[in-house]
Amino acid sequence: MSTKLQLTTTALNATKDLKELVEMPAVRQNAILNLIKTRGVSDQQANMIYERERILFSQVKNLDKCDKFSIYAAWIQLFAAGRTLIDGDSYIVAYGKQAQFQIGWKGRLAQMGDIPEIANIPPPQVVYDNDEFDFELGENPRIIKHKPVKDNKGELAYVYLVIHKKSGKETHIMDRNAVLGIRDRYSKSYQQYMADCKAGGHAIGSTFKKNMGNWDITVEPPMWISSEEQAWKKTLVKRAYASQQNKTPRMKAIDQEIEKNVEEEDIQNIDYAVVNDAPKEIQQETQAQPDTKQQQPDLGNLNEAF
Repeated sequence: MSTKLQLTTTALNATKDLKELVEMPAVRQNAILNLIKTRGVSDQQANMIYERERILFSQVKNLDKCDKFSIYAAWIQLFAAGRTLIDGDSYIVAYGKQAQFQIGWKGRLAQMGDIPEIANIPPPQVVYDNDEFDFELGENPRIIKHKPVKDNKGELAYVYLVIHKKSGKETHIMDRNAVLGIRDRYSKSYQQYMADCKAGGHAIGSTFKKNMGNWDITVEPPMWISSEEQAWKKTLVKRAYASQQNKTPRMKAIDQEIEKNVEEEDIQNIDYAVVNDAPKEIQQETQAQPDTKQQQPDLGNLNEAF
């Protein structure tokens, strides 16, 4: 570990709370420089954006329990990616003792809009059983007709996304079996919630307490239950993004950082899944224990890659 990294880590750990951490001159300046690079804004505009994001950041749950270096890394990644915490574009979430940056489906959609080949991307659309819906698959899939019904919708049946490229339209579509297959295979938060409901006799969709030995936690429904449409859209957009061949160097660099984190399929559900209600003295004791299994991000790479 370099002397620069040691000094920075020491300074971060010396901050008393998140507010003081994001107000550190070095932290602020790093974020401002990244904003100017990624968004092409002036110094004054970058400072205004920083203040807006700082307010949104103060509302994120459970970050006070996280390692401060991981909080700093996630905070800078937000600006290096040119993203925002507004309206689910992107997230900074607590996962155990680690803060992690993740891009939501709206952020992924915006990222694809930065690919030169892509002219326009309307939001993804969900289709219910009783909608009038017709499409064509094959080498050039296309949506022929979609007329949603207002009442008696039935279950979600399809989700689709039409990407308008300079060379023509690119249509992505998934049916119910494909979406739920991904949910059942990859979403650990959904799997755990359903197992807890079954074991405890809880109604699906309910919030309940779960004993974790020394304390109880409050378990809330994951996105797959509380916001099913959003979960479907996220699943399709994530896969459409992964299929794009002409990503910018900055997008690739950010993707490499995110790949080091917890599965994106689950990290975006953390806020819906578990809220720690442990007594303060137990939380403090747990937080104080060093976690040798977690590898700290490389500050040098973080500062220089973007």
